[in-house]
Amino acid sequence: MEDWFKKADCMTCVHCIRTEKQVENDSVVSFEYTCGGLCNYVLGLCNYVRRKDNNTIDVLGTEYEIVVQSEQDNKKLEVANGICETYAKKIVVLDVKETDQTFENLDGFRRKILRHEIIHAFLAESGLRNNSDWAENEEMVDWIAIQFPKLMKAMIKANAVTAND
Repeated sequence: MEDWFKKADCMTCVHCIRTEKQVENDSVVSFEYTCGGLCNYVLGLCNYVRRKDNNTIDVLGTEYEIVVQSEQDNKKLEVANGICETYAKKIVVLDVKETDQTFENLDGFRRKILRHEIIHAFLAESGLRNNSDWAENEEMVDWIAIQFPKLMKAMIKANAVTAND
């Protein structure tokens, strides 16, 4: 897995510092966050467990694998920065390399791609992707992906969300 993905901070705020803890089972690594920002309200939002051999997330009860691939590894990435393979339960993110033509904040761009594809996965698993026009709309999915960190910060600050929600 690429370094940018390994070191990705919590999606809630930019103040979290990750520490790695090895769990008894060698195939699982737990990441804990110490937060100096808004996450103090709901620190549980900053904790997650990730397998060492692959990265998975729970999408409405369905496990999705997250992989980072190059255009050479996956030809579909020649026309997209990311792909949500709903039938394979896989999210594929383009391994964007830094060049003189890439964004200055490349990690932010990569996280936005990942959020975008995760939203596609949630829409697919909920049934909305196949049963509505708006859920397939790339503009709508992109808006949610771009605004999600801001929405989350506002929800946390207003105490409208807890780790148990």
